[in-house]
Amino acid sequence: MSGMESFSEERLEEEWKSRMMNEGKGMELNFFSQFFDVKGTIECIKQHQFKRIALQFGDEWMKYSPKVAEWLRKETNANIFILGDTSFGSCCVDEVAAEHLEGDVIIHYGRACLSLTTRLPVYYVFGMGSINLNDFESKLEETLSLMEGKKDVILFYDPFYQHCLNKLQPKFENRLRWTFIEGGLRQVVTLQEGKSDTFFGRRIEKRESEEEIDWMDPQIQSNTNFIWVGNEGTTLNNLMMTFNLSQFYSYSPTTLVFRQENINVNRALMKRYYLVQQAKDAEVIGIVVGTLGVGRYMDMIEYLKKVIRDCGKQYYTFIVGKLNVAKLANFQEIDIFVLVACPENSLIDSKDFYKPIITPFELEVALLSGREWTGRYITDFSKLLEVDASTNSSSKVEEEETRFSFISGTLKKNHKSRKENSSEGEQLIKRNLDNQMVSTWSTASNFLAGRSYQGLEVLQGKTEVTKAVEGRSGVPQGYQGEGNNKSISDW
Repeated sequence: MSGMESFSEERLEEEWKSRMMNEGKGMELNFFSQFFDVKGTIECIKQHQFKRIALQFGDEWMKYSPKVAEWLRKETNANIFILGDTSFGSCCVDEVAAEHLEGDVIIHYGRACLSLTTRLPVYYVFGMGSINLNDFESKLEETLSLMEGKKDVILFYDPFYQHCLNKLQPKFENRLRWTFIEGGLRQVVTLQEGKSDTFFGRRIEKRESEEEIDWMDPQIQSNTNFIWVGNEGTTLNNLMMTFNLSQFYSYSPTTLVFRQENINVNRALMKRYYLVQQAKDAEVIGIVVGTLGVGRYMDMIEYLKKVIRDCGKQYYTFIVGKLNVAKLANFQEIDIFVLVACPENSLIDSKDFYKPIITPFELEVALLSGREWTGRYITDFSKLLEVDASTNSSSKVEEEETRFSFISGTLKKNHKSRKENSSEGEQLIKRNLDNQMVSTWSTASNFLAGRSYQGLEVLQGKTEVTKAVEGRSGVPQGYQGEGNNKSISDW
């Protein structure tokens, strides 16, 4: 659970009560205004003359949305509306929903994946989580003294605690590298390649007169330690998977525990490697769209389609909203799914699903001969596109050769594309000399033909047509006209 999620309504109300007791009545409204950055939001709206404002809250803060909306509407006279339910994860900015309402800007509250947006400006409000600075400072000092002169140290943190940690930066800026999170208003940007110092929306500090550092380099990783301030969650997992050769330490503001992370990252990587082997054996791949707001997601989808086509496999694209077992269970003809989503939602534990779910990086490793499993792991697909643009690895597909399958324990042959430049859903059509279609080939239709249940039978022309008649009336516990109408109390 991340720090943002752990700061629940109960904790927020407890924080209010404690501050009211310490600083007197009226502190509740003052703290509420600070927590949701009401003053900064109003200034931003007035400065940029936004007229239609979309407010996006996570589930844990939705309770306070009417109060925030009322406050902003009163001070700005703008048209304020609340995005009640996001299509995908609440950490992603829901640009589609805001565009449907012709919004000028999105105010995003709560936990955020910090992915770049390309259509609407976004104003981030991270909240103000409480942290015991004296306790953290003493424990950080103790930990740094053990590392002194040995390794480079980088501090990542949950933006929920950014307002507190900024106070300590001047004291420790010469002993560790800080990471910077751009808060406030983010204008629409043109995505650029080569941002090697930015990970998960956080930019690593670059010291004066220092050359650009490749933090993905194995040698640099092995000589770098990382400190995470926040509770356990997807961000920490992503960092540990990305920098899997480095040692991690974490400090929880909730439990006040500063510890060395001993999670077996190698074991987690081997689980993902097993999924890569399953992807190599897959013939039909489902591309699941897990975001509509992260920049370049369409480029990633088109790139995956090309890789799959070039390897002679078939694909289908699905948009199912928030993932669950029941939704994906409807597509039994799919051998494996690849999820295109933000880094916070990419690593899915698919043990409860009927078919595995992998990331775009894992699909690349499985299908491209130019990719090898080296332990280097990428969860941010925008980084993946940067690497592919520089290496042009998309053209290096597996050649037609026999390989050993670690899943089935047998020899298998890689298949070339059935038709060059074929597109999604296109079928192989057989025609006679008169150019009349006599048969078609489709993976999905062949799978359906082999199923014992193929859906309701239409029986067109075989069912007698009758006039409409009046049906039953009443409630399910006892319709009128039934032989024995018993109430619930009679059972």
